[in-house]
Amino acid sequence: MVTHRMCPFNVFSYYGTRFFFILMLNWFITFFHFSQPLNFRNMDVVEKFLSLRREGRGEEAYRMLAPGAAMGCPWGGMHYGENVRNFLKDEARFTRKGYLDPVSIEKIDENTFQRKFRWDRGMYEYGNSGFKGLGILPMWREIYFVDEKGIRLVTANKQLKNRSLLGFFGF
Repeated sequence: MVTHRMCPFNVFSYYGTRFFFILMLNWFITFFHFSQPLNFRNMDVVEKFLSLRREGRGEEAYRMLAPGAAMGCPWGGMHYGENVRNFLKDEARFTRKGYLDPVSIEKIDENTFQRKFRWDRGMYEYGNSGFKGLGILPMWREIYFVDEKGIRLVTANKQLKNRSLLGFFGF
């Protein structure tokens, strides 16, 4: 006669219940510890961050950043800590905010997004043509690194110009 104690894989036995409980607890902790909230898995966080900046709500945009986040901007430099908060609050008073215009956001890698745009900082960056307004505005690229706590890092870089004749005509 076989009792429930003799069957090693019976989940209703004394040891099997403990084993099953530990197995389920391990699965539960693993699943919820490494999973990210749904709103941080896609580019909605970046779009919301940019829309808040466009509307001049820098305090709310600052809350979307992860603790200790760093942020670069087309005006130059990297901002850290309290400087990020001050920059986002002051951004509502900027006159040239063309870098916040809606452009497409593309996914580069897992939780990494970029947006490219042309923007005039008002510093006559039209190239080596020598005439104001004649030439091509520089291409800028912002990269957003997002994790489960928010936006961790924002970089802003001016891209090299395509100086070929084909590049001039858009090919």
